[in-house]
Amino acid sequence: MQDGQIVLLGLLLMCFFSWRHKDLLTVVEGLVLRGHQIVIPKSMRKEMLKLSHDGHLGIVKTKKQAQQSVWWPHMNSQLELTVSNSMTSARFASEQRKELLCITPIPPSGKLGANLFKVEEMHFLVVADYYSRYPEVKQLTGTKSTDNGLQFVSDDFKNFRRTYQFMLVTSSPRHPQGNGQAEKIVGTAKALIKKVWQAGEDPHLGLLAYRATEHEATGMSPGQLLMERKLQTTMPSIACQLIPHCG
Repeated sequence: MQDGQIVLLGLLLMCFFSWRHKDLLTVVEGLVLRGHQIVIPKSMRKEMLKLSHDGHLGIVKTKKQAQQSVWWPHMNSQLELTVSNSMTSARFASEQRKELLCITPIPPSGKLGANLFKVEEMHFLVVADYYSRYPEVKQLTGTKSTDNGLQFVSDDFKNFRRTYQFMLVTSSPRHPQGNGQAEKIVGTAKALIKKVWQAGEDPHLGLLAYRATEHEATGMSPGQLLMERKLQTTMPSIACQLIPHCG
């Protein structure tokens, strides 16, 4: 597309949208932007609605994820309808837990939470950074233990601790609140894995969506807090948003 055509396209799109938004629209390298949000044409909105629902994060987080990079008229109401009509999201709505609002005053990776959980007959290990709430999830094989499982007290793990010089603090299986942050992250990861697995979707995309979505306690995503930049997801975004400290 020639430069003149790009400018003409931008002008036509600006005329198409209401005057309420006209001062917010710009054209950059062939893309019509509203601030840092890419303006999505009508022909692509159905696909964007599907991509925004990766991870089945619920209405609030789904809207936050989309608002980080895209926009079109009435987007929020369409996202709400998409999530509300999702059978997977409806099935797990009662399991949604409120996020912890406390901000842990420690540096990134200064304290990690770890635990095991089970989804159907599959066992998983989740490790998360207390500061950013960024979760890593690994499927395990041949695992039967849960809280304070043998994996955490084995000779191999003791050698691992000595080599990397970190301290292990365990919580009682009868009082999991003693490790509340880890328990909360486990609950979030477990619910996410269950939803995407039963929906026949990629759990890694679900985790990516969670890591890239703004947390209500911090106003930033886990990925931003840990890596100081926004993460690339399946949603379109401009290159500037992936640069550290860019808006």
